[in-house]
Amino acid sequence: MAQVNRDSKNSIPVDDKVCRTTTKGSYIVTLIENVPFVPNTDDGMHCYQSSFLMLLRHFLPERSWSMTDAEEITDKRTDETAWPIAGPLWLVRHGFDVRVTFDFDYRAMSNEGNTYSRRRYGDEVADWQRQRGSNFVDNDLAKAFLADVDIQQSVPKFSDITDSLERGGLAICGVNSRRLNGEDGYVGHNVVIFGIDETYVLLHNPGPPPIEGQRVSRGDFAAAWSHPDDSGRYLMTVRPAGEPRMS
Repeated sequence: MAQVNRDSKNSIPVDDKVCRTTTKGSYIVTLIENVPFVPNTDDGMHCYQSSFLMLLRHFLPERSWSMTDAEEITDKRTDETAWPIAGPLWLVRHGFDVRVTFDFDYRAMSNEGNTYSRRRYGDEVADWQRQRGSNFVDNDLAKAFLADVDIQQSVPKFSDITDSLERGGLAICGVNSRRLNGEDGYVGHNVVIFGIDETYVLLHNPGPPPIEGQRVSRGDFAAAWSHPDDSGRYLMTVRPAGEPRMS
């Protein structure tokens, strides 16, 4: 298991499960407290499953959720990353309010596969996706995702994250981990957002390297979130709609 780094200098202490707005210095912080942290696995291929587990363990703590559970729910296949379609679909079917905001034509992706992604984002991103994920070509899964999940084909904004947190939700954002770490190149990655203020984003970064309670400036986060440009921003917001169901 990779060593977990805690961003103790920049993190804000959390101790409840309630969303609260608090003042830190001159800034207003919107914060979901006590969100469990789950690091990536040693192979570095489970950032989405780790992020998904954080949501499950936060919203459904009465059950002991494992990485195997997350792999099954998200349709994780051996040596591949998983397109984030099975996970949102599972959440909707188990009583959660889920919104995916992404300036991406999922229907075109379902019909054309990697050809659409290459045309939309260029070779660097398309090559990375082709090498690591295939579950979007599962037509039954893609059709169910398109039919049942609230998909907004638009560029998500920081205000969308704030609105979700204020309603007691959490957010998974797709980012370029290279940019998040101040490096060149592209590696797709997922993080969980549990707090935001006028200057910083507060997140759990499953890694590698795993960083619990990481505080990232909005500018640095936007650079990692907006790859290759703002149209590359991915946001999934999740909150309970009534009483979530585990069965």
